[in-house]
Amino acid sequence: MQVVAQSEPTAYYRDRATEAVLAAAHRLLHATGHYALRAIACEMEGDTLIMVGKVQTFYQKQLAQAALLNQPGIPAISNRIHVAARG
Repeated sequence: MQVVAQSEPTAYYRDRATEAVLAAAHRLLHATGHYALRAIACEMEGDTLIMVGKVQTFYQKQLAQAALLNQPGIPAISNRIHVAARG
């Protein structure tokens, strides 16, 4: 598993395998029990799963990434989640 540098996601056609990986990623994020992680958006760019959204703590950002590490069909993750504490 590798975590790659950030870049902007590109739009493309999703096949069934991609849809299955994205659905599994959303299930895993929901399974963490952290409500904030339910709002994380996931997209695939090649073999890289891209996570985008906002959370309140660095812990939640890392938890989202850890939930998806070493999952079948996700060889790389780009964690673009921003930490934005309540103000």
